[in-house]
Amino acid sequence: MKKTLLALCAVLGLGSAYAQDPGSKENPLTVDAFIDLGVPTAAVPDTYVKGYIVGFVDGAAYETGAKFTNEKASASNILLASSSKEDDPTYCIPVQLVSKSDVRAALNLVDNPQNLGREVILCGSREAYFKVPGLKSPSSYEWIGSAPVSGTAVTELNEKFAVIPDTWTVTKLSGDKDFYAYSYNETTYATATGYKGTEPPYDQWLISPAIDIEKCADKNLTFKTQVNGYGSTTSVFETYVLTSNDPATAEKTKLNANYAVAPESGYSSWAESGDIDLSSYKGNIYVGFRYYATEDANYATWCVTDVKLNASATVDPVVKTYTVAEVIALGADAKEAGQKVKGYIVGYVPGQVYKDAVFGVTGEVSKTNIVLADAANETDVNKCIPVQLPAGAVRNALNLNENTGNLGREVTLTGNIEKYFGVPGLKSVTAYELGEGGDDPVTPPVEEGKTYNKVSAIAAGSAYAIATSGKVAVALNKAYGYFSVADVAEGESFSTSADVAFTFEDAGNNAYYIKDASGRYYYQTGAYNSFNVDEAVSNDSEKGFAWTVEFTAEGVKITNVLKGKTIQYDETYNSYGCYPEITHALPSLYSENGSSAVESVEEAADVAAEYFTLQGVRVAQPQQGIFIVRKGNSVKKVMVK
Repeated sequence: MKKTLLALCAVLGLGSAYAQDPGSKENPLTVDAFIDLGVPTAAVPDTYVKGYIVGFVDGAAYETGAKFTNEKASASNILLASSSKEDDPTYCIPVQLVSKSDVRAALNLVDNPQNLGREVILCGSREAYFKVPGLKSPSSYEWIGSAPVSGTAVTELNEKFAVIPDTWTVTKLSGDKDFYAYSYNETTYATATGYKGTEPPYDQWLISPAIDIEKCADKNLTFKTQVNGYGSTTSVFETYVLTSNDPATAEKTKLNANYAVAPESGYSSWAESGDIDLSSYKGNIYVGFRYYATEDANYATWCVTDVKLNASATVDPVVKTYTVAEVIALGADAKEAGQKVKGYIVGYVPGQVYKDAVFGVTGEVSKTNIVLADAANETDVNKCIPVQLPAGAVRNALNLNENTGNLGREVTLTGNIEKYFGVPGLKSVTAYELGEGGDDPVTPPVEEGKTYNKVSAIAAGSAYAIATSGKVAVALNKAYGYFSVADVAEGESFSTSADVAFTFEDAGNNAYYIKDASGRYYYQTGAYNSFNVDEAVSNDSEKGFAWTVEFTAEGVKITNVLKGKTIQYDETYNSYGCYPEITHALPSLYSENGSSAVESVEEAADVAAEYFTLQGVRVAQPQQGIFIVRKGNSVKKVMVK
């Protein structure tokens, strides 16, 4: 039985329930309190009341005429309740909407069906209306939270989050992290985490557009989730129905769903939510996904995709093929998911600044992006767009580091047109079609590899490979990043021709400097878990060049002295990073068997053979440098003088 506000306050010994100027602008009445006051003997002007619009009165009889819908609504009144889900007229009040008033124009459900379920504060005259406590002649209104979405609410959801659509709301109530779109292994999704955040706790929200649930033939909500297993003890993922897209002020109802379960390490498989029945809701609702985490040693990352509601009516978006000029014309803020772009591969971006783009394949060629233009000989960055190459088949086939023959070649790419390097670009590429132009990439001949043997101790000045789980770390080809890997048949020894030799030089105090075969030293700076590379060791106190090496039963702990982070293999991203906690596989160390890389290179100035660059491109007249030479069945690396 619903208690009246007066009775409640009497029980609690709080005195009059209305001692704090009830009904004022600063202290509006709730609908329940409004009803408790009954029908006044005389009208009470300038009374403020707060509640949710839940329907209207059809006809002259209140009890039988109360309708909890926006279908065939009356423009002359609305019903207000303390809950957006109220469907009993006993707990509602009727509100008169005076003809030709601003309040009527803004609130009536005929012209504004999206108002159903929204919370509002009204100021009017408290008096009898339809012979029950009501509000007449309201003179002002104020929405609680953001104003309702104008126009017609959607009647379906079918979202894979190739990008976060503009119709969805991304917001946070605390912390410095937001939901964002991501793709991995050709699956796109929205994801949230506290990782790399600096202001816990984190309360992040991803909220759908307004949904007119009563017009949805299928009212079952479904989605998929995935979560990593990095040992978080506080990270939580939840789903809600909200009355607005402002989670700070909306009425929220938590939904029961099946969620992914974090494994001990890495990411879980995708889990189906199961059917979530939303048929009990009325009017316009919002579906919200919430990520919450307090301060934690390791934050879990949650992912969501395939959000569907009444999705059978959804029509696939129209896909067109854009030129590079057309993409540029859309501007950096454009978001067009799943579109095609056609152009010529003309270069790459070596760092983080787009204007530093390199036209050609000189220097340390990046594997993670290419630059596209409408002409094969374009050299003006303002007439080009950057293209992100996601890890996997797309990157393997298109990157100029390993496919120099792609330079100048025409390609059609399928991906998301959106901002990249701060300019119009293409991200999350899922498919490609190589056309004419450029040289066909040459598959490099198989090179005789070096053999590496597992060790249980190291000697300063010697070179070692870093490997575990059949994955050996490969030296960086740029100034920073995570170690990519080469596959090896790991055991007590393995053979590979990849650039995997790292020399551990004495740094004093039982520490080492790590140097690759190109003579570059590895260090860490900032809060990143990746590596930086420099030509020489620096004394800069902000840069960590020194590393300790500890052999344990679980593997070798190679730890950055300054940052306290240890090199580990991340199977999810198939790379080596340097992390503050032992959350991934520790590697083993393997020494080179035989002569060093320089000593193994033979002089071949007079050898008549086929020559290839280290990227596999055939050259007719090799100049001075290192090449792969094939003569008959013999293949080896040589130095040409």
